[in-house]
Amino acid sequence: MNQNPRLVVSCDVDGTLLDSYRDLVDSYRRTLRENFFALSLPDQPEEVWRKAWSGPGIEGVVSAAYPRLQKEQLKKVCDILKTGVKDLCIPAVEGAVGAIRRLCKAEIILCLMSSRDADLEKGMRAAGFNLDDFVVIVDGTHRHPKPDVRAFEPISRWMIQNGYSECVHVGDDELDLRFAQVIGKRFLAVTTGAMTAQDFVEFGQPRELIFLSFVEAADFLLQEVKK
Repeated sequence: MNQNPRLVVSCDVDGTLLDSYRDLVDSYRRTLRENFFALSLPDQPEEVWRKAWSGPGIEGVVSAAYPRLQKEQLKKVCDILKTGVKDLCIPAVEGAVGAIRRLCKAEIILCLMSSRDADLEKGMRAAGFNLDDFVVIVDGTHRHPKPDVRAFEPISRWMIQNGYSECVHVGDDELDLRFAQVIGKRFLAVTTGAMTAQDFVEFGQPRELIFLSFVEAADFLLQEVKK
C-alpha cells in the first residue's frame, strides 16, 4: 500500500452511513397520521416518499412530497415532524463503522457532508461512529446545502491547505450524484437509501461505481490505494 494515498472521501450520512431511510419515512408518516387534524395532510404512497427522499433536509423531503404547501405551512409541518424524530435512534448501515475504521487505518482522509442540522453529531455517536475520524464535518446548518457547489468549500479549503487534490463523494441518492457532478469529483453510489442500482443507472451512473453499501464502496477504495 502507498505510504499515504492522498485521498479524501466525502461521506453522505442518511442512507449512506446511517440506515435511516425506512425509520425516518415511517416516523414522518406516523407523525402526519397522528397530527392529521392539525395539519390536514393526507399520507402519501411509499413511491412518493421514495422519490422525495433526496431532500435536501427535512424541508426538501416534505416540499417534494407535498409540492403545493405554502411556506408557512411547510415550516409548521417540518417543525412537527422534527419533534417526531428527535429521539429516534437510527442504527449504522451494517458494517459501516468498521469500514470507516479501515479507511482511517489506510490513512484515507474522511469528511462528512450531510443535510442534517444540529442533531448530526448526536446521531452519529449514538450509531457508534467516532467523529474524530472525520477531519471536516459539514451539516445542514451550512448556509449553502448540497448540491450547491459552495457546500464543498470547507472540504476544499482543508484540501488546499493540506496539499490534497483527489476527492471521492459517496452517497445514496440523486442529490449526492448531482453534488458530485457540480464539484467535479468522482461519485460512488450506494443502494442503502431510497434509490436502487437501476435508478442510478438511469441517471447515468456507471454500474461499476454502484455498490450494495458503504462497506463495498470502502473495499473498492482500499483496493484502489493498494495499486
